[in-house]
Amino acid sequence: MVSYNPTSEIGCNVSALIGQVAEVMIVDNGSSDINSLEILAELAKQETVRVQYNPANEGIATALNQGIRYAISQGYEWVATFDQDSLAPINFVETMLTDYQSFAKKDLVSIVSPRYQMNGEIKSFAAKNINKQECVEIHTTITSGNLVKVSVFEEVGFFDDSFFIDYVDHEFCLRVRSKGLLIAESYNSVLSHNLGDSNKHKIFSMELVTTNHSPIRRYYKYRNLVKTFKKYYWFEPLILTLQFRSLLVEPIKILLWEKEKSTKILSIYKGLWDGIVQKNST
Repeated sequence: MVSYNPTSEIGCNVSALIGQVAEVMIVDNGSSDINSLEILAELAKQETVRVQYNPANEGIATALNQGIRYAISQGYEWVATFDQDSLAPINFVETMLTDYQSFAKKDLVSIVSPRYQMNGEIKSFAAKNINKQECVEIHTTITSGNLVKVSVFEEVGFFDDSFFIDYVDHEFCLRVRSKGLLIAESYNSVLSHNLGDSNKHKIFSMELVTTNHSPIRRYYKYRNLVKTFKKYYWFEPLILTLQFRSLLVEPIKILLWEKEKSTKILSIYKGLWDGIVQKNST
């Protein structure tokens, strides 16, 4: 679980995992808030909870890789990746593994993903699952709540540290699938995932969601999408085209409803440019 200035919510989310997994490792990405550090120190007192403190924010990819390397050193077969604001229900991990076992091509599966409850709605990355099969193949997913076979990192490499945040998950999913491996979604596992400071707005008959992400987050989102697009368009042209198209409306939503309009728009254009010229730092 990657943390950054977490609130008391992280205590509930960690408690929900204790007993479902052998160990919970929190990699804290340079938290400076005193209350957050006190919360982490209390969690670290529990026998099956470890906290690793990074002196600065190294990005979610690097933090995930630190946790994964620990899992490898301990000889674990699976590693579960979580955001600090995701709450796993009772028997979440067991249900994921049970659904995985029902999958006909399970030997090729490297990532098992849940469905997600976001803003009161259950979201799925499956194109269709009319018959509500326990496990179906999907193209890509987000990181939180995934079960990942530890062996896959030796085969395809770790998360891309240069991405820092955003598209870390999608790039890894595309890399896994480009090697002939599969990603499966567990129908019976639903993770409560917080989208952060998001708001819904209506314009005519459409409902649009604003994420209110910071300018630096906007920069990485667009830069990393361009980098992913350039690297994997040959492999997944439709999915990447749809993702790129969805981001075309972001500047409009920023101008209509968000704060720091000019700074965010400039960050988007800088991210697009740096993605094109393959620049890895802001």
